[in-house]
Parts: sequence; structure tokens; C-alpha cells
Amino acid sequence: MSHIDFGLCKLLTTLPEKDDKMINIIFGQTRSNFEFLKCFTIPIAIETIDSLKDIGYKRDFNLIFIDNDKDDLRKFHDRFSSKLFNSRGRYIIIANDVDKNIFKWFWDKQILNVNIISKGPNGNLIVLTYFPFKNYDCGNTQPTVINISIITQFFPDKLINLQNCKIRLATSKISEPHVNFIKDSNGTIIRLYGRDINLINTLSQAINFDVDIVYVGIEGALWNNGSAEGPFKFLLDNKADLIVADYWLMPTRLKFIDSTLPYAAQHIAFIIPPGASYSPFRKLIMPFDACTWTVLVLIFLISFIVIFGATKIRFFGISISSADPYMNIIRAILGGTQNALPKRNSSRILLMAFLILFLVMRTLYLASFYQYMQKNIMYKEAQSIDDMVERDFTIYYLTSFEDLMEGAPLKLKNRLVGLTIAQRAKILPLVYNPSFKGAFLRSLTGIQYLNQYNYNKNKTTAKMFMICKEYFMTIPVVIYTKKDFYLVNKINEKIQLMQAAGLIDYWHSQSIDRKYEKIAASAAQPIKLSFNHLLSCFTILICGLIISLIIFIAENCKFWLMRIRNG
Repeated sequence: MSHIDFGLCKLLTTLPEKDDKMINIIFGQTRSNFEFLKCFTIPIAIETIDSLKDIGYKRDFNLIFIDNDKDDLRKFHDRFSSKLFNSRGRYIIIANDVDKNIFKWFWDKQILNVNIISKGPNGNLIVLTYFPFKNYDCGNTQPTVINISIITQFFPDKLINLQNCKIRLATSKISEPHVNFIKDSNGTIIRLYGRDINLINTLSQAINFDVDIVYVGIEGALWNNGSAEGPFKFLLDNKADLIVADYWLMPTRLKFIDSTLPYAAQHIAFIIPPGASYSPFRKLIMPFDACTWTVLVLIFLISFIVIFGATKIRFFGISISSADPYMNIIRAILGGTQNALPKRNSSRILLMAFLILFLVMRTLYLASFYQYMQKNIMYKEAQSIDDMVERDFTIYYLTSFEDLMEGAPLKLKNRLVGLTIAQRAKILPLVYNPSFKGAFLRSLTGIQYLNQYNYNKNKTTAKMFMICKEYFMTIPVVIYTKKDFYLVNKINEKIQLMQAAGLIDYWHSQSIDRKYEKIAASAAQPIKLSFNHLLSCFTILICGLIISLIIFIAENCKFWLMRIRNG
């Protein structure tokens, strides 16, 4: 084993990173002497720069031997791609000579964890790295010697303090309530606030960076073909490092940009039309159910049939003394006075039962009808996805949410209609109309904010969007970054700390007042009086009929006995 191999072996075996599953050893040229590899106790993979290819995963821990400094470095630069290597991985380069600009290429690729092992002036091994955030110098790529005898990490954490360097943030101007703006009289934005702004400000304080904010008019979109608009285009064009505006995690976006860990979860809800008001006639018949009304109509018709039979056919000797018997029945129903009473006791008993029945029925009807008049009774809104399908609703969504629609229930697939932002502005007001047969997908807090905004704008005539009880889905909310952004892991670390402390949940709860969450629900309505409720009332009539029948039979028996006796 050569002197440099022996020194390298001794150095590498002292690395604290002993939990790696594999080390990728890459040679500039083919080697025949692999004696120093005996130092490693974990699996290794040996390759040459020329043989690098896609192996199904990104190489994370890489030991690169540069034999011919200029040619091997050039070849490595040419072969490097984000498909082959993890830019947030670790790189150890073994080289004889070190070009002072060697770290600039790694900084351009956003690779921070890179160390170079080389020979020092005295022939001993030295370790070089660079600190891009050093003494308030942003992007510093000058080589710095690491004293490995006193450091605790072979790869120092270079992101503890960003020395107030600027991080470019793009956000939308229409991302309320999570990104809110306060403007002066000239329309200039003077202050930002909201859940997402609190998150960015806390991150900037924890990592010590300044935020350079770019305001974009729309929330933007990133489509499957890579075309983009709004803040997403700023990321792709390298005009921003981060974008934030309650953005949902969508898999196809990650082909072009990266994201942090989810810091919140958002319900995707349906904005649905409100229930239509009952017609005046509908309100009149609401106090009783259909069965009760049927029985009352039958009683009314039977009464008229009895009167008709008594006046025209004179069955069983019944006679009507009133000049207008039909109006007497109507007066009894409506509570009017009787002009004349029947002469026979059986008829009087029957009339008495009839009057008591409708006295109770009128009282109950008026009491129940009064309760209905006090409430703004409406037909139920759509309560679920099945309910919307049954009502033949069309489901509208923004075309930038195509990813989400792939997970839509099968019963909704042929009902989905994509809209641009301009088309959404025309369709959304139609949802206020109860006769509109459609629903619109939007974040729950976004709907709450619109309701709150409308109410604060005009408290007397404010229109509120109704929300279906069944949500479409719940989706993670993330910060999107440009591809292979070096700060992602550090941001994730801080997000986890803020989540554990409950800060993000607190900021989210402050974003909106839950009272503006107009969830469609079965409103508390007066109970319809059914036949079972009114059975005791009809019992009065039945008892009256039985007593009247008994008296009628007795009167007729008496009448025939007197005829026989006088006969």
C-alpha cells in the first residue's frame, strides 16, 4: 500500500459517517491496485467516470479519484447529472493538485458537502472544502483547509448561519388568507402577514437569511408538459429559490422542481349551490305529512257524501234541517259558527266529534305553521358526492389540478370540467344560484376566506358560498423550491421543529374565522305532524262515530217500535 493510500485509509476509517449503506468509489482511470479498499467495512461499488450510468437510484456518498486533474474533472463535469447523483449527498475528491476554482463548479450545481483530499506542502494529507456563507460573503468558493484533528464532523454544517444572504421568494398577490398584503395609499405593499409569511419569516430567523420577495399576480400553475406560469415559472427560470402560497403537493410537479416536507394539510372542498326556498304553497302544507292530509281530505269528502245522501236519497230516514249543509261542514272545518243544529241526537254527537276534531287540528296546524314561518326553510343542499351525482352536477376545477383529478372517484370522472383562472372568475358567481347544477373545487380555507371577505365588505347583503359536508380529499401543503436546492434539508429540519411546537397549527388557526365555514347541513326544522302524532285526534272522531252510530240505532229502533205499537 502506497503512502497516500495508507494515509487515505487511516483518514477515511475515522469518518463519523459510519451508517452509510454503500460508498460509491469512482476512478478517473482503470486501476489494478485496490489494496486500500480493505479499509472499508461497509459495501462499496467501484466504477470509472466513463462507465457512469443510471443505476435506479442517486449516488449519495461518493469517493472520486482524480488521476489526471484536468481531464478527469472535465469528464466528471460532463457526466454529472441529477439522475445519477444526489446534489445534497456527500463527495470526497482525491486529487494531487487543487485548482482554486474547483469549488465554483460544485457551488453552481448547489453541492455543498464536498471535500478534497490532497497532498500538502510537506507531503502530508490535507482536507479542503469551501464555505459559501462566510463573513457575510455570499457565494464564497475559496478553498479552506479543515483541521480534521479538532472538528467533530468531516462534512461541516454550512447552513447553520447563512450570514444574511438573500433567498429569493416568489408569491402570489391573490393567495389570501395565507399570504395577505397591507398597502399604502399609493398601492405599494408595505407589510405581509399570514400563515405562510410567518413560516418564511421564522425560517429566515432560524437560518439567518434575508428574504427577497417577488410578487406575482396569479397563484400560477405547472402542467405535465413542463409549461408554467406565475411563481412556478419564476422557479423554472431560476428567478426564485422558493415559492409559497398554500401550494399543494402534486407528483408531476416534482419532475421539474423540488419541495419541502409538508408543513400543513388542506381540505379540498366542493362549493355548492344553496338550497332553494320553499314555494308559498309548499309552506302551507308543510305542518302535516302526506298521510295526515290524505286522511283529512277523505274525512272532508265522506262528510259531503253523507250530506248528499241525506238530502237526495234520505237513507235511514236521515234529514238535513239546514238550508245550506255544505257550508256548515266548511264552517266546522274553519271554526265558524253553526246557523242550525241537527234535530237528532246521533247527528249532534257526530257533529260534536267533527267540531272537536277540527278544533284540535286547526290549533295544531296554526302552531306548526307559525314555527315554519319563523324559519327560512329551504330544500337541502347537496350533502355528499353521491348526492351531487344524483342531482346531475358538473364538477369544475382549475386545469392546474389535473394531478388531483386522477384520484377522483370513478362516478365523478365524466363530470369533471377544467377551467382556466379567467373562466373560473365567470363560473364561480353562478354557484350562488340555487338552480345551478354544478360544484366548484377549492381549498376549504380559501372558501372560508371568500365568505369572510364578502361578509366584511357588506354585512347586510353578503352572499356566502355553501360547502358540501363531504370533502373531495385532504392534500399536503408544501414549499416548492428550484430543482436540487441546497437549503431543502435544512428547511425540512426547521419545519419539523415548528410542527412539534404547534406553531404552524397556531398560525393556521389564526388565518380564518371558522364561523364563516358554511357547511351544508340538515338545518333544524320543525317536525312535520304525522298521522301517528295526530292519532288521538282521529280517535275523538272515531269515538264520536261509534257513539253516534249507537244512538242512531237506538233512535231508529224506538221509531219502528212506536210505529208498530200505533200500527
